[in-house]
Amino acid sequence: MSVQELTDLSQGKGIDWRAKGAVAGVPNLGQCGNSDLFATVNMIESAHFIASGKMESFSHKQIMRCGAKNPCSGGYITSLDYVAKNGLMRTEDFTSSTTCEEAQAKPAVKVEKVVKVKSMSDTELEAALLKSPVKVAIEADTMTFQAYHSGIISGASCGTSLNHVALAVGWEMQGDTKYYIVQNEWGSSWGDHGYVKIAAVPGAGICGI
Repeated sequence: MSVQELTDLSQGKGIDWRAKGAVAGVPNLGQCGNSDLFATVNMIESAHFIASGKMESFSHKQIMRCGAKNPCSGGYITSLDYVAKNGLMRTEDFTSSTTCEEAQAKPAVKVEKVVKVKSMSDTELEAALLKSPVKVAIEADTMTFQAYHSGIISGASCGTSLNHVALAVGWEMQGDTKYYIVQNEWGSSWGDHGYVKIAAVPGAGICGI
């Protein structure tokens, strides 16, 4: 990090990894209900960019074909287990004829270490986001979340029953309110160009984040 970036962090200004080119485009689940899969791959792409300076696309289809029996029936923080064990090929290299054995034999990227942020700790999530984007669990079935289009979600109406996975890509301050910047997987036409701002509070968190 530059001296200016470290100064900004020490002054509590936060970080937005999008501004650093470290976040891939907003995915669209379509009819596939596995939000965890898409958040996992985007998180790995971000971590790879931070480590190497190169943004590359890694294969969602490899996880769908090789990592789960019912890949689009939902998923809850499981795709990373597959990648940590097997690695991932680049999107363009994993074709319809690529076998799972071939993919596992020559991955383009591997995960050396996985760190879990303690639940109900806004300070740990904040600290983790200074290092890279972080996969998070939230509740996404309330109208507060689904009808979101701008501003900061800060009330209890969003709920805390976790049923969706998304990618937190930073945190910032608006006045006295600290909020997380979260990339959803419902396309760029949803929310604020595919993103939502969720207030950072202690305890169960807004939307259970």
